[in-house]
Amino acid sequence: AGPRLRALLKRMRIGLNRVNAARTAYAKLEKQRKRVVAAGYAALPPLTRAANAVARADRKGLQAALPGVRTAMARFAASAQV
Repeated sequence: AGPRLRALLKRMRIGLNRVNAARTAYAKLEKQRKRVVAAGYAALPPLTRAANAVARADRKGLQAALPGVRTAMARFAASAQV
């Protein structure tokens, strides 16, 4: 599970880089794009900690990482709201 999660995080990072590089002339969409990118980058560290704990089969480490993952993903989802 660990290597698969790391591969998914790499895809997320690549996707965020692409969205970060894109620009739009529409102010509302540009603001949303910036929010999504910022929240996505902020979500990467807690997601990486969780993936590393899974790779190590570290149950306590995973449990410790989950609140940060929940918070980061809630912020990421909220960032996409118009």
